[in-house]
Amino acid sequence: TRVERWECDFNDHWNTRHHVGCVQAAAEVVAMRAGLANAGAACCDQRHLRFHRELFAGASVTVFSARVAGGAFDGAVLHLITSEGQLCTSALDRPGQGGEALPTVAPEEIARALPRGLTSALPAAPDSAEPLELGPLRPKDFDHAGRLLAESLVSRSASASTALWQQLVGDPVPGIGRMAVESRFSHLGDCQPGDRLLATSRLIHLGTKSLTLCHWIATGAGAPVALVEHVLLTVDLQSRRAIALPGALRRAVARDSVTL
Repeated sequence: TRVERWECDFNDHWNTRHHVGCVQAAAEVVAMRAGLANAGAACCDQRHLRFHRELFAGASVTVFSARVAGGAFDGAVLHLITSEGQLCTSALDRPGQGGEALPTVAPEEIARALPRGLTSALPAAPDSAEPLELGPLRPKDFDHAGRLLAESLVSRSASASTALWQQLVGDPVPGIGRMAVESRFSHLGDCQPGDRLLATSRLIHLGTKSLTLCHWIATGAGAPVALVEHVLLTVDLQSRRAIALPGALRRAVARDSVTL
């Protein structure tokens, strides 16, 4: 595919949901080519992504897929989004469907794609927190097999990230953005059109230039749907380089307005 202007976000690069949608399309093609019927959004229980390079309007996009042989991710399906020979995004699907028909790669060959900051067990949901309304789901949020589209989940979690960021930091600072460098999506349960989604969000790690946000997404009836984790960098949009986290965020933590 290629990056369209309308697919770029406020940071002026390809929005995360299109990276994930591209990976999802590759996962479905892999499953279909292996003869698995009704391949869809539930191509894996957990998808781990790392973002290596930005993609801008007009860039060409090619995806390569393989099966990991050996190591902690043995059997996972790897997808690499590339542009003009440069690695832009990597994704690991566990368990990957249809991987038996793919070429194999050893863990040492894909060190850049392996998890870096999201390696621990899934965090537990907070006991008490005010959930954020994410609105009702529509038929357009689901694939041909009736499963929630990966892009729709990314869009909902982005809304939750924005709400939590504004709660912590306040209004955006001109010239400073936030960019995901790593994400983990864990499937917890199914939902259907007409369900309303809510997110319980929490800051779970604070680094020098990065922070990790976690969103527990559930239906209005309380049925778990997904756990979404994002490692974000604060970035100077002129230089496109990471900078120290805003002082307002650190002051918010010091005031115990969030729990680490």
